[in-house]
Amino acid sequence: MKGSFLRDIACWFVGTARAIMPVISILVVAGLNREDACAQHAIEVQRLHADGKYLESLQEYDRIPKRRVTVDAVVAAGKSAWALGLPTRALQEFDSALRGRGLDSLQRAEVLLSEGIIHFQEGELEVALHYAERAAEVVPRPHLLRARALLLGAESLTRLGRNAEAESRYGQSLEESTAEDRHNALFGLGTVRLLLGKTKEAREAFEAIPTESEHAAHAVRHLAELELRERNVKRAYQWLMKGQREHATFFLDSWVQYALVRCAVAQNDLNLVQDLRRVANERFPPSDGWVTLLNAEAESFIWSQTSEKNRGGG
Repeated sequence: MKGSFLRDIACWFVGTARAIMPVISILVVAGLNREDACAQHAIEVQRLHADGKYLESLQEYDRIPKRRVTVDAVVAAGKSAWALGLPTRALQEFDSALRGRGLDSLQRAEVLLSEGIIHFQEGELEVALHYAERAAEVVPRPHLLRARALLLGAESLTRLGRNAEAESRYGQSLEESTAEDRHNALFGLGTVRLLLGKTKEAREAFEAIPTESEHAAHAVRHLAELELRERNVKRAYQWLMKGQREHATFFLDSWVQYALVRCAVAQNDLNLVQDLRRVANERFPPSDGWVTLLNAEAESFIWSQTSEKNRGGG
């Protein structure tokens, strides 16, 4: 009786197992398929972002269950949101990535730097400075990411009016920068040194910026202004001519005409003063402040030249 009972139980277990094994197999396969699908979605988020399809990347990301997302997909979604002009969403995703454990030190620095840049763009300078400093701390020196974090910190400090600190930070960035970032650091360094009254050092920084740099036109203009302010008229004229020759569209405004008149007056060139004055009055409205100063400078010079000529004739 007892043996029969045990055989019945054993048969029941075997029968039940045979019945449910296909169901278990289906569930396991379904689970694996879901895992594969989520992984595939995460990869697709990154691919779409890399292809510049930012909206599609974000839409793909939103389809993934939050517990299944990878840290790389989170970062890609943040970058896509940023590219779409959605800073709040971008910061949300970047914060999520920073809370996770899947980032190495360079990835963490890149995300921190991205957050800092967004806050800088939004005018939140103290917050931007905070993220820039955090990014610089987690990267070994020297490194491109560290140089860029230092540069962001320097620009934030400049906007905050903390110029001495900014000068130091620009100098640190310059030591670790690549050629492209070096131009940015040099221009920032020159600008902040002008604000600090360090004329000689500012001149050195601006002169080190090559012609192909996006900052070259501004640097040449600063150099012309600097020389004119110090009454180095010959050097100022050379920089103005270089600006008109190499950055023509940036040297067409009324200040340039005024500066050229100042140079022509210093060189005692009556014909050039008259020509520059005529061009300025044809090109700009009488209400323009620089034209007003130009005319006053020109009239004073022409009057002095005429008076001297009359005295000589008498």
